[in-house]
Amino acid sequence: MQSKDGAITEIRAGDTVHAEPGEVHWHGAAPHSFMTHLALQEAGPDGTTTDWLEHVTDAEFRSNGITRAHMLTGDLTARTGRVDRVEIYQVTLPPGQATGRHTHPGGVAGYVTSGEIAFEPEGQPAQELRAGSAFFEPAATTISPFDNVSAAEPATFIACYLLIGAKPLIQPL
Repeated sequence: MQSKDGAITEIRAGDTVHAEPGEVHWHGAAPHSFMTHLALQEAGPDGTTTDWLEHVTDAEFRSNGITRAHMLTGDLTARTGRVDRVEIYQVTLPPGQATGRHTHPGGVAGYVTSGEIAFEPEGQPAQELRAGSAFFEPAATTISPFDNVSAAEPATFIACYLLIGAKPLIQPL
């Protein structure tokens, strides 16, 4: 059992739990077990009874407030060579900066943290990436453009480079 903003309290078969009127709480079985409970309620002086709230899923109960939102899956089946390692960089493009046509030997997965970037991998539609956008540049794919669209503000992203041997992070074309 857990009360809103409270610690999880372990209860066992035969335990009695009391919740004060108006106390928001939830309860459920521990992992790999089940739970049955009997709830008794007394109507208040004004005739009000318990407000049953929405069901709490197993994932929500176990999460301790941690959320994971899947953002992107990059297809590595067409990569050239064997990925040896991953290096992560924070990259900042100055206002109006164009990167020029380029490719990456092992591909890049990234996440824009600020600014706006014009992005177009060869054979895919052009996109405008903003803070919160994820992107993937497949290995050996020509990228043009990957440019900061703002003439006044920098654009920053986190890049996870999949690296092959001693090849460089980026190959200008």
